[in-house]
Amino acid sequence: MDDGIGDADIFVVGTCEDMCPAKEREAREGNGELHPFERVQYNNPKLTSPDLIIKRTVRNYEQENQIPTNFRTFGALDKTMRHLRRIMDWTTTDHPRAEPIVIYEFLWDRYREVRKEIVTQRFNTNPVNLPQVMAWNEEVARYFIACSHELINTKGFSAILNQEQLNKVLMDLLGDYRTCVDLGVPTPNAGEFKCYMATMMYAGLENKSGKKIPNKFGAFEVLRSFTAQEQEDSWFPITLGILATLANKDVHAYIQLAKAAPYPLACVLFMHYGSMKEHGFRITPHAYNASADPENVVPVPALAPMFDLTTKGISAKCVSMGAELGPYPEDPSVEAVRFPDPSSLSYSSLKKQVQPWISNKGSAKTGNPSAAIVNPPTLSPALLDLVARIQGKPPGTLNVRPQPPSQPHQPLPSTTPSHVRPTTSMFGFPQPQQPTLQPHQQQQQPPLTPLPFGVSPTPPAATATTAAAAAAASKP
Repeated sequence: MDDGIGDADIFVVGTCEDMCPAKEREAREGNGELHPFERVQYNNPKLTSPDLIIKRTVRNYEQENQIPTNFRTFGALDKTMRHLRRIMDWTTTDHPRAEPIVIYEFLWDRYREVRKEIVTQRFNTNPVNLPQVMAWNEEVARYFIACSHELINTKGFSAILNQEQLNKVLMDLLGDYRTCVDLGVPTPNAGEFKCYMATMMYAGLENKSGKKIPNKFGAFEVLRSFTAQEQEDSWFPITLGILATLANKDVHAYIQLAKAAPYPLACVLFMHYGSMKEHGFRITPHAYNASADPENVVPVPALAPMFDLTTKGISAKCVSMGAELGPYPEDPSVEAVRFPDPSSLSYSSLKKQVQPWISNKGSAKTGNPSAAIVNPPTLSPALLDLVARIQGKPPGTLNVRPQPPSQPHQPLPSTTPSHVRPTTSMFGFPQPQQPTLQPHQQQQQPPLTPLPFGVSPTPPAATATTAAAAAAASKP
């Protein structure tokens, strides 16, 4: 992981079995630095318990703090991720401060420290731990992807900072997938996240000055990283279909893809949703230029679905650009748009707004936010048929891959305070079912010979025996 703080140069094997080391817990209790989510009593910032407090991000691991008791074991990290998953589903009914932006800020910080400890303890290079490490990073990435849409209009949310953290998690995942290939560990969801990465790179992401910088070379490098097995997955043709749509600037096809996409992919496509629609509004007047041919008008009912707008919405947008409305010559009862010379029109940027139809993909169908974050998305036949059509293939050419079953959550500890009642999700549904940690994934990393601080151990070369053992260990 490259988080700009050199954690890969430190190696420590943790022994802390709690979500937060005792030293930090005592210090933060004494200083009254407990987050509201970590308090036994809501109004008491100096009382917590090991079942509530979670280690905060440490900017730099000073040498005096590089001791085993300050780092969590693999089992403790798993407990941490499970607890954060529950918090993800809280509402103000479950906790007075559980607004989405407060939850986001809390998870943003705690996820970052989990990722740092994974690298510091080399869990991301251990074939026994690697499958679960991948699942955690995939979960974190989906969460940041979802927040890029759900919180876009929320005060205090920075899309730029969110994207920066998402980029780092995705780079972690690319490294995880490469390591898995070397060790013979399966990567069942690699195609999904490579699709997200290629899409974001090809279309470009906004920098701090608000400009989009496409990275088409990076997108093609991600395409090249698809293994032969991953190219057999449905996500590979989906990636090709999306990139073709972006390359052709096919606004209508792009909107159709977003409509048919599962929740995380729809959120990724939303990142470029506005710019694609803006492009459509700029080229449509050239196709229907009434200044050259007065009869060259377009019916409003035909134009509206091209931009995913109502007839009233598309009419208002066209008028704001400088177009005229009038009866359609072939059917006067139908309203039509007459575009003047395109150079005379006014073009304005579209404001990014949360799209309810995207949010519903992540709540109404799954029952809760975390289920759409933890579980791999389901690819619909409609999406695959649309991709096939984009590629000039007949419907039914692409097959939907089977989805792995999920397993139930472990219950919260009985010591949970009364003001924390995570029994329902953000939308009032029951708690989600989550995968439990398999016995082989609960094993700790074998004891290693201590090395001087700042010296990285050299991992052993992968052998056929190692690869076979890794493949066997990764099976549930």
